[in-house]
Amino acid sequence: MRCANLSALYCQRICLEGIEMEDDRTTITAEFQGFEISIVSREPLLGTLELTSFTGANIEVPLDYYSAEALVSALVQFLAQGSND
Repeated sequence: MRCANLSALYCQRICLEGIEMEDDRTTITAEFQGFEISIVSREPLLGTLELTSFTGANIEVPLDYYSAEALVSALVQFLAQGSND
C-alpha cells in the first residue's frame, strides 16, 4: 500500500493494520516555540511543524493537508474548553 498521500496518523493505522508490534516508544515532552511551519511541497501540500523538547532536541512533525486539518480541529476544541462564553 502506498502511503504518500495519506496523513501520517491515518497512514500508520492503515499500513500497520494486522501487524503485531511491541510499542516501546517513549513519551517526549515538547513545546511549540511559535515558529512557522516549513512548507516542503505545495502540491500535494506537505510540511513540517517543529517542536522543541525540554532536553533541547528538535522534533519535526510531518504534516499533510489532512493531518493539519485534524490538528486545527483539535486545537479549536482545546481552546473552546477555556471559553468564557
